[in-house]
Amino acid sequence: MALKRKIEDLFAATAFAEKGEYETARQISRKKSIVLVLLGTESDRASFKYALNISKRIDAALEVIYVSPERQVAAILASVKEETQRESVELKVVKRNGCIKNELIAYTQKRSDVQLVVVESAEDLDEDCTERELIKAWKRMNCPIVVVSEA
Repeated sequence: MALKRKIEDLFAATAFAEKGEYETARQISRKKSIVLVLLGTESDRASFKYALNISKRIDAALEVIYVSPERQVAAILASVKEETQRESVELKVVKRNGCIKNELIAYTQKRSDVQLVVVESAEDLDEDCTERELIKAWKRMNCPIVVVSEA
């Protein structure tokens, strides 16, 4: 089904381009991405479910970014890989080091394909950051953040 959708989008983009509507053609053919921040907590599962559902709904790739030690996120990463494959959602996993907020901003800053960032807790983004890094980081954020918390 995903291949059929891609072909339909390609034909639609081509039709708009032939009529001189180049920006519309670019928007149709541009791949969208949802970025999921894993923090290594049990609540990451709720964030993942949310990010996966949005990815499926808007036909976007799911990109996972984390700075936690591998052993801390191994179980959720295995689950993410299994479920995205089952749901035919494109997946990219990125390991970074340091302040997760700075790494997240650097990762998304120049990318117009990122529709939103999903995270379990905005406060946890501040965990490994100095106060100076935090002030700079929030000023550079250029896409929405969805905070998913369990009731």
